[in-house]
Amino acid sequence: AGIRSDLQVIQNYLLFSKLIGVSCVFVKLIIDLHENRVPAKWQKLVGPSAPPITQPFSTWIENLTKRYQYLYELIESGNLSCYNLGYFFYPGLLLATFSLLKSKTESLSFEKSCLIGVITTKEKEHVKDPPPTGMYASEITVHGCSWDKNSGDFDDKSTPKSVATILPLVHITRSPASQLLARKEGIRHLYYCPVYRNEDKKEIFFHLKVQNNETPRIRWILRGLTCTMQHY
Repeated sequence: AGIRSDLQVIQNYLLFSKLIGVSCVFVKLIIDLHENRVPAKWQKLVGPSAPPITQPFSTWIENLTKRYQYLYELIESGNLSCYNLGYFFYPGLLLATFSLLKSKTESLSFEKSCLIGVITTKEKEHVKDPPPTGMYASEITVHGCSWDKNSGDFDDKSTPKSVATILPLVHITRSPASQLLARKEGIRHLYYCPVYRNEDKKEIFFHLKVQNNETPRIRWILRGLTCTMQHY
């Protein structure tokens, strides 16, 4: 609503050629849009889940439009078979709500549990129903290596600087927190990859279970293997 209101004001100014007396805020907005920059005011309005302000405005507004379309279609269709967590304003609240419901139904202590994701072979286009337990997350992006669809595993031979790839659906469930202790107890080929909102890496939302009997955990750590819920 705030962005639409600003655009209406700018349109009125331009249509009636009454730029005299325009506030500095709107002058800056007009200049930013003319130079394909994201206005800082709009970035703040969208909140922490906004696309990066460093993107050109045309790309930024395209990503923002896709998010609103996704949320609108989700509400209209009621199809809750899987969630694109990167499109939610506060995905942590969605995961926390899911966690609380899970802890109540399975007598699992909320304080002594954590969210673990497992990569499936499913694609979102082929899934119509949610899993019996947990939830499916789509569009999880991997960084540090690539995902090989043919082998259904991470490609350890790809260069770390290769283009980020999107994983198949990830099945997230709430598990005892003791599972994460495996990182410290020497299970050599088991790595719990942190999943962030985006590449800012300010907060871990859940961990992705990565296990390959031919690749030690330290290999993924050194490669900087991480995942994000947003592709940017």
